[in-house]
Amino acid sequence: MAQLAGVRSFSADVIFASGYYQEVGTIIKQARQIGIRTPFLGGDGWDSPVLWDLGGPSLNGSYISSQYSNDIPTISNKLFRLAYQQRHGAEPDAMAALGYDATKILSEAIKRAGGTDGAALRDALARTKNLDGVTGPITLNEQRDAIKPVYILRLKDRQFLYHTLVRPSLLSRSLNGRNTKPHRFRKNK
Repeated sequence: MAQLAGVRSFSADVIFASGYYQEVGTIIKQARQIGIRTPFLGGDGWDSPVLWDLGGPSLNGSYISSQYSNDIPTISNKLFRLAYQQRHGAEPDAMAALGYDATKILSEAIKRAGGTDGAALRDALARTKNLDGVTGPITLNEQRDAIKPVYILRLKDRQFLYHTLVRPSLLSRSLNGRNTKPHRFRKNK
C-alpha cells in the first residue's frame, strides 16, 4: 500500500502494471481503495478469468495487450470458439488459442516437410508465411519469431472487450534491427 500511495502522488494519466493476474488483480483493487482512479495498462499476463475474481469491478477501465481476442471476426476464430465452447462449456482464452495455433503451425510444417526429420521440419517451420491462425495471420521471420497481430482489450464488467488491433507490417525488419519503421495501428470504432 505504501508504494501505491507514492504512485497516487504522481497524478499519472495511466499506470502500467507489469505482472500476472495473481498480483495485478489485488494491486488494482487496493489502488482503487485508496482513491487511485487512473486507468491501468498491462500485458497478456493479466489475460485470465481469475483476474476478475481477484480485482472485481476495480478492473473496469483498464487495458491489456494480448495475443488473442474472442472477438476476432475471422471464420477460423468463429469455428474455433464454437468447437471450444462445445467441448469445454466456456470461452477459450489466449492460452487455448495460442496452443491451437502452435499445433496448427507444427502440423502444417510436418506436411510441408513430408515427416518429422529434424532438419526438414526446421526448414518447413521457417517457411511459415501468413498461416491462417485463430489468433490472426502468422509468419515466422528469420529468427523464428512469430510476426502476428496484437490485440488491445478493454476490461469491463468481467469481460475482455476488443478495443484495438495492432497489426505488424510484414515489410518491417524492426525485430532484427535492419529498420525501425513503426508498426501500423488501426483503431476499432
